[in-house]
Amino acid sequence: GTLTELLAKKTKRVIAVEKDADLIPILQEKFRAQKNVKIVHADILKFTNYKLLTTNYKLIANIPYYITSKFLRLFLSEIKTKPKTMVLMVQREIAERIMGHKESLLSLSVKAYATPKLIRIVPRGSFSPPPKVDSAILQLNNISNAWFIRHQMSDRTFFKVLQSAFQKKRKMLRQSLKNLEIPPAYREKRPENLSLEDWMVIIKAGKQVRE
Repeated sequence: GTLTELLAKKTKRVIAVEKDADLIPILQEKFRAQKNVKIVHADILKFTNYKLLTTNYKLIANIPYYITSKFLRLFLSEIKTKPKTMVLMVQREIAERIMGHKESLLSLSVKAYATPKLIRIVPRGSFSPPPKVDSAILQLNNISNAWFIRHQMSDRTFFKVLQSAFQKKRKMLRQSLKNLEIPPAYREKRPENLSLEDWMVIIKAGKQVRE
């Protein structure tokens, strides 16, 4: 409850979701006198009590690193009540992949819904006992479907094309997307060298893609 305790001092309301049933009574006792803290026993990946969430909430978490991809997909693309901002402790490698110059399916998925910012690197020696990897604090701002709405494109169509391309990420697009009409300027490109806007041009030109 260390993070929850700090947040409770700075905001009007904290909804703390904890999966471990053994910790629930301990947390309830710890925050018994703090009326702005609500402890919820749930798996965050199966959380469905969205009526607890406002339309302007922020999501702050130290998540188990093995759920990072599912966690991001859930709160960026799947749920309707998206957070305004997310601040997450993630594995350093994941943060650098999202922020890197070479794109990946993960980085493009995040950037399609949010503006990522690397806050700081957290060395493994900051923890006791130290883990095997360094961590990083990643902030995702302006979370919404606005990019897809602006381009009049469904996220389903967008990610269908990206997934096909990144399954053969070492190949040029003319080889990995043979069922798509690719503009000449992009035919010799590889997926990692293309920005969000590049992909939008490619997909809109690809008349063979269907919803």
